[in-house]
Amino acid sequence: MTCGIYAITFCGRNRIYIGQSKNIERRWEEHTSDLENDRHANVKMKSLWRKFGSTMRFHILEVCKPEELDRKEQILIDCMFASHKQNLINLQRTVNKPPGFKSRKHTEASKAIMRARKIGRSFSDEHRAKMSASNKGQIAWNKGKQHSAETRARISNSLIGKQHSEEHRAKISAAQKLRHERRRQQTENLNG
Repeated sequence: MTCGIYAITFCGRNRIYIGQSKNIERRWEEHTSDLENDRHANVKMKSLWRKFGSTMRFHILEVCKPEELDRKEQILIDCMFASHKQNLINLQRTVNKPPGFKSRKHTEASKAIMRARKIGRSFSDEHRAKMSASNKGQIAWNKGKQHSAETRARISNSLIGKQHSEEHRAKISAAQKLRHERRRQQTENLNG
């Protein structure tokens, strides 16, 4: 397990991505897996992977302590940006800021406009079918992850004393009856 700053390059393409990790080897596997499964967040890197995937190389630039990661990565990005801006494929110039983050917040007026645009919005059946098809076979983002004991306690405490309405209970009951009926039919078909 190596903690430090790394770079990803594509041979013959003069493109470089600079990143940091407390476990560089695991991070390398994550990058490779995300690229192979076309779910990497960096669109520039995805494009290079599609064209030149076999030429991708991983380099450890500097080994350092976890508390030094942000500062050292920022220094390397700044140096690269100053000298070879066009070659850097990092999505942002600032360390630990999500893509598109610009250190400002939406005003209340802009929030109200965005909220108003979404009220009453619904997707067509065709659009829903396309979304469903695109998500088929994808692994859920939270598969295999568990809440911490603290989070579980908070969720439990928030549910104490809450009861479902009669209408909601009726919907749950109908769904359970339908599920049991389907299972019974499947069992009959198998035994049948």
